[in-house]
Amino acid sequence: AALQTVGAGPSLGYKINDMVSIGAGVYMLYTTFNQKIAVNQPLANDGTVHFQDIDDISYQWTAGITFQPTDRLLFGFTYLSEADISLSGDLKTSGLQGPFQNLLGDADSITVDFDLPEAYTFGMRYKATKNLTLAADTNYQRWSQFGENNVSINSGPGGTIVTTIDRDWKDTWHVGGALAYDFGENHRFAMGISYDSSPVSNNDRTADLPLDEQIRVATAIGKISPIGLSYSFSTSYVYFGEGKMDQTAQGERFKGEFDTNYLVFIAASVNYRF
Repeated sequence: AALQTVGAGPSLGYKINDMVSIGAGVYMLYTTFNQKIAVNQPLANDGTVHFQDIDDISYQWTAGITFQPTDRLLFGFTYLSEADISLSGDLKTSGLQGPFQNLLGDADSITVDFDLPEAYTFGMRYKATKNLTLAADTNYQRWSQFGENNVSINSGPGGTIVTTIDRDWKDTWHVGGALAYDFGENHRFAMGISYDSSPVSNNDRTADLPLDEQIRVATAIGKISPIGLSYSFSTSYVYFGEGKMDQTAQGERFKGEFDTNYLVFIAASVNYRF
């Protein structure tokens, strides 16, 4: 399974006074979902159910406020709304026999509905010294809104099959901290670490979306210049947890965990301002 979303949209900020600024934005989201499912047929080879590039266009909005009581200290809060996703497209089947053929053999389209979660984020930044800046953030994301998936399949003469898949997901929380140090001639070093809780317990985790807790560690070094050449090099390590699963589907038990479940990002950028 592959679930992908890309968004774009305008945002607007307004400085009320030297301490308070506000902002808001709206995004158009394009979401696509691909999934291929093997159907266990005890007396025959596996059949397949495949929906490819079922998609939807939806909208999401955000609003935020920053408060800067001193030249050194700044607080910020943002809210991100939920987004109603209704994916639809073609459904294809092959190799189905017996009751599965009778049930899904004439199916040609599918609709999958779910919600992308709303999120509340609070952050702060503190300039501890002339060279050292500290930052921290925390957020709460309502992934329980995503946990209920409504599926509708047009099965031709057999009518429409409607079902609800309850993934039993729960809300998550995040906490992170970072520091940045300027060591002369506009050169800066930064590093940070964050933790996100798992949206689903081991007993409810499924093989199509095996999300778990996430730990991120990142470092960066570069030169920042208001005029002239700027550059940066960064690396990030993201650990996605063990992803333990123990589920029974179609009469078969699937139990295990991921031995290797992480990503490493390396990036470089160059910018010239004149």
